Amino acid sequence: MTDRIPPATLAEIGETIFGRSWQRPLAAAVGVNERTVRRWARDGAPEHVKQALVPVARKSEKRLQRVMELLKGKD
Repeated sequence: MTDRIPPATLAEIGETIFGRSWQRPLAAAVGVNERTVRRWARDGAPEHVKQALVPVARKSEKRLQRVMELLKGKD
């Protein structure tokens, strides 16, 4: 069996990047069917999914950094 991302870890990653309804946007981000993501949420996802999500997480990180700047008054 190949390495898997545990379901709880996948859910944490998905919810952090996409919010509570994370499965559909995660499926779109990695180019799979939503049913596949639901299966991963139950059984674990292939390790390579992490690599596919790195650019998405970086984009979210940049948006959060911008929000922090706004909150600190640095327009």
